[in-house]
This record gives sequence, C-alpha cells and structure tokens, in this order.
Amino acid sequence: MNFIQPKMVLPIAIAVFLLPIIIVEIPILQFTHGDFAYPIDDACIHLAIAKNLAFHQVWGVSPVEFTSAASSIVYPLLLAVIVKVFGAHLIIPFLVNFIVAIILLVVIKKWLVQQGLSPLAQLCVLLAVILLTPLPVVVICGMEHTLHFLFTFLFLTRFCAGLERHSLHWTVYLYGALMVATRYEGLPLIVFACLILLARRQIMYSLQLGIYSAVPIVIFGLYSVSHGNFFFPNSVLLKSGAPPLTFDGLYDFFTNGLFYKLFFSVVGYNTIATQRLLFLLPMAFLLFYRQMSIGHKHLVLLLTAAVFTHLALTGYASFPRYEAYLIGCGTAVLGMLAAKYGRGLFAGTPQTAWWLTVCLCLFLAFPLVLRSNDAFEKVYKGSLGTYEIQYLSGRFLHHYYHDETVLLEALGGASYYSDGKKLDVVGLGDVDVARSLRGNYYSVDFLDSLSRRDKVKLAVASEYSTPPQLLQRWKKIATWQIPMHLGGYYVSFYAVDESIAPGLKKNLVEYQKFLPADERVIYY
Repeated sequence: MNFIQPKMVLPIAIAVFLLPIIIVEIPILQFTHGDFAYPIDDACIHLAIAKNLAFHQVWGVSPVEFTSAASSIVYPLLLAVIVKVFGAHLIIPFLVNFIVAIILLVVIKKWLVQQGLSPLAQLCVLLAVILLTPLPVVVICGMEHTLHFLFTFLFLTRFCAGLERHSLHWTVYLYGALMVATRYEGLPLIVFACLILLARRQIMYSLQLGIYSAVPIVIFGLYSVSHGNFFFPNSVLLKSGAPPLTFDGLYDFFTNGLFYKLFFSVVGYNTIATQRLLFLLPMAFLLFYRQMSIGHKHLVLLLTAAVFTHLALTGYASFPRYEAYLIGCGTAVLGMLAAKYGRGLFAGTPQTAWWLTVCLCLFLAFPLVLRSNDAFEKVYKGSLGTYEIQYLSGRFLHHYYHDETVLLEALGGASYYSDGKKLDVVGLGDVDVARSLRGNYYSVDFLDSLSRRDKVKLAVASEYSTPPQLLQRWKKIATWQIPMHLGGYYVSFYAVDESIAPGLKKNLVEYQKFLPADERVIYY
C-alpha cells in the first residue's frame, strides 16, 4: 500500500529543498547584517555584466568597455532584464536560481510520472536529486548552473523521447540552443546527439539540431570578435582543461593527462563523484539493458559520453558546481531506472546476488554523498570569506575610487560595486592578459606595461594570483586577512602611483570601522 499520495510528492520535495537553504542562510545573513553573500564571487561578475548591460548597454565588468568575462550567454541576459525592471540587487541571482530550481523539480516530477513510477518512488528520486546534486548549494551559489541543469535535463529527455517516435519536436532544438547558451559544456552533448542521429540516418534532423544549437554561440562569438575579443569567452578559454592543439600537447594528453583525469582526483570529492558516474551509468545500462526502451538506452549512453567529456576537457574547481548538472541528471536517470526496473531484475535469483549488487552500487555511489556533505560545509565558510574580502573591498572602491582604473585578481565584488576599468591579472576580465596567457608571453614586465598604459593608480591583490615580483614594485599600504577558520585568505592594497599612498592609507583607516571585528588589518 502506497502511503504517499501523488499530490504530496512535490510539496515534500520542495520542503526538503528549502530547509537546508534556511539553515545555511540565517547565520550568514546575521553575520553580514542582511547582505546576501555568495560562496564564490563569480555570481557578482554575472551581476556586474547584467547591470552594465541594463544601464549602459555594455557587455562587460565595467561600463567603459566590452569584456567577455562570463561563462554564459543566457544567464547575464536574463539577469539584465530583471535588473532593468527592478534595479541591481545582490539577492537577484539567488532568487532567479530559487525559482529555476522549483521549475526543475516540477519538470523532473512530471517526467517521473510519465515513466510510470509510484508516488513513493518519485519522492525518493526527487530527494536524491536535491541532496546529491546538491540543489540547495547550487542555488545558493547564484550562478547559471541551476539553469544549465534544467535545460540539459529537458534536452536529454525530450531528445531521447523523440528517438522513440523517430521525430524531433521543435522544443528539442530550443532546449539544445538554450543548454549551449547557458554553458558551453553543452556543446559535446549536442555533438553526441547529432552523431546518434547520423547513425540512425536522420541526416536532416542532425543538421538542424547542430545548426540551431550553435546559433547563440556563433552570434555572441562574432559580436565578441567585433569588439577585439576572442570568439569564446575568456573564462572558457582559460579555465578549460582541454589539451593544447600541438603534437606534444595532444601526445601528453592521450598518454598521461586523460588517464590521470579519469582515475585520479586533484580537488577532492568533486572529481571522484563524477568519475563514479562512469561506473554507475554503464552498470545500469548492462543491468537493465533488456528492460530499457530505446529512449532510455540512449539517455544513459548520452549521459555517459557527457561525463567522459566533462572529465577529459573541463578544468578543476574546488567548489562543487561545474559537475552539478551531470550529478543531478545522472541521479535522476539512475533513480528512475532502479525504481522502474530494479524490482524485477533479480526475480528468481538468490538474495545473495541482490545484496551484492546493492552493496556494490552503494559503494560506487558513496563519493556522491561525501561530495554533497563537503559542498554544504563549504557554503558557510565560502560566503563569509567572499563577504569579508570581495564585498568589503568592492565597497571600499565604491566609496573612494568608484571611477578609477584598478588592478585586481578577483573581479566579482569590485566589478559589481565600482564602475572604473578593471585590469584583471588573471585574464578573465582583460583580453590582453588572456592573450598573453594563451600566447605564453605573460610576465611581470608585461603586466607592468599594461598598468602603465591604463594609468592604474591602485591595486587590490595578493600573492595568491598576482606575481609577487610585480607587487614588490609598488608601495604596499595595508592588508586585510580573514580568520583561519574561514580560510585565512587575505588581500592587500597597493599604491601603484606612490603619490596616492597617503590618501589611500587615510581612506583605509577611515573605512576600517566597516570591517568585521574578526578581520585582521595590518598597515605598512
């Protein structure tokens, strides 16, 4: 007897989704006095671009020039529309993600109903998706990953359903284009889908899918090139884990790098959990092969190919976000297959075989649990760290140097709070730095020449990402350091033009009253 009524499934799932957000955010908001803080400052990069697009019609981290600093096309456009209507507020990315997450849960629930799952099975799958993605953490990040998860899931399920009907609905092309425009990682999925269509001799569908999905990227790429930037965003080019397109680079990748990415981890449970999908998905394919429909088989194959490509070509990130869409889609698909076909799989076989299979699956899936636990632990620390370093330094610039050209190594807070040109030593917000990194002529002298060209007077940086030899050329005024239990990160303020040193120190001393009591301040 099923004690879960159909109408109870979604409310329970939404409640479970909402509860961790409340538990995490209340102490953060208390610490920040009501200011919404994100665990990574990239959310502020998107919001800064949206603000400049809405009010200055400029796609960039400052209103003075075009900068291709965002890893998404659709997300800044969506934020820009909202900012244009309601104004720029830090909480907007969170609210957008929250609404998208609710829509995502509704979409997954509807799909599970179509697969014939019982209400209890639907609820179990939804809870697994919420807790293992983990969806609350992805929403709190305020990035485009929730939207990417939604469009990827819609594309995969609609495309595979179309394979069973031998025709593709127009929404498949729409979701394909939106998926790719939300994050460029959607491109490999489109390629694999087109190859499947070609193998089935559906050549026209393959061409249409490829062309329509590429339209947003081509349009934005041409727009970017017309403004003197790369065809692809700086963040995609610089953060990608793709090998150099040289003989030595490709040889090293296929003889060493690829093996290392598939079987070892550099950033903890993020990579390990994704790697385990390469075992879980093929295992499900073999276990349920006879029972699965054509659409389900292609669904598993596409996801497996996407996981492989992600591991092979995507760069590493310590915060669990890049792989979230794969974890979420994989959890939904694996949960559906287990609920739909698992009961009849071992009919007539000894219970030992059933228990061994279950134990093996739990063993393989356990890193997903560890990754989720790690994600929840990082949210609080990351949010307070971002607030104390990125937000408060950005507000300092807003108060005293709002329109000045500033050298930075972290764009988020400074880009959102101030309008001056940003010389980004990491290259995400500066095409000249990005070119030097890709062309292997990045150097201290080159960065110094850029700072002189742009008449930089002030630098907000540290030895984490800025060459120490460059910092030694300038006058160090002060350092802000957060407590060790929040990571111990610090940022220093430098007078690139020594004539501003007395005024900079005076402003920093005056602004110190706005800093939290636990933040250490050192003057030089």
